[in-house]
Amino acid sequence: RVAPDRLIAPPAFAGIFRLSELTFEKLPNNSRRLAAGMEIDFLGPIRAGDRIAMASRILEVYEKTGRSGSMVFMVIGSTLKNQNGDIVARIDHRFMHRV
Repeated sequence: RVAPDRLIAPPAFAGIFRLSELTFEKLPNNSRRLAAGMEIDFLGPIRAGDRIAMASRILEVYEKTGRSGSMVFMVIGSTLKNQNGDIVARIDHRFMHRV
């Protein structure tokens, strides 16, 4: 039997943390949002019982024109910290919005 504080979440677990809806205030009106990718740096284990806090900010916004028209991309950077203030992961979420 393994003690609960010894259980470690699989690395992909960091990717399930949701972005706050507040990070989407700057989206163009009536746009459709699609997930366009995610990059995760795993910096430490997430253990059973950890309290994880996530802080996010907009890193980049840029526009591209494709075959179907104009698209706006937004990159949101998030930092996940445990209850000790240790950074356990950094995530860059990339979203595409059709204008």
